[in-house]
Amino acid sequence: EAFSPGSTFISLPPAGDGCDPRTLRARQMLERTGAPDLDWFAPEMQVLLRSGGEGFQASLPGRLPPLDRLEPIESYPVPGGQMVRYRASLGSHVAHYLFGWTDDDKIFWTTS
Repeated sequence: EAFSPGSTFISLPPAGDGCDPRTLRARQMLERTGAPDLDWFAPEMQVLLRSGGEGFQASLPGRLPPLDRLEPIESYPVPGGQMVRYRASLGSHVAHYLFGWTDDDKIFWTTS
């Protein structure tokens, strides 16, 4: 970004108001205090959550304090759904999270 402003997702403007169902679900995921709800996930992720136990659950993003903002900043289609990158803001701290969504709004991928 320092050498070529706008060349990465860091400076992208919001692509929504943060109130769409997927963003609200992503916010629930990030702000959760316990195990995630299995119904939020695609079947292949549900299998991993059931068999992977706490270790796999701990690898998922989450357990953040209530965020000031969570907004989608980019999305693109992939086989089986859509990837959406979010910008999370809490005070002066900013982080980015990537979620994969199935066509029926189930999570099939998460990363921070």
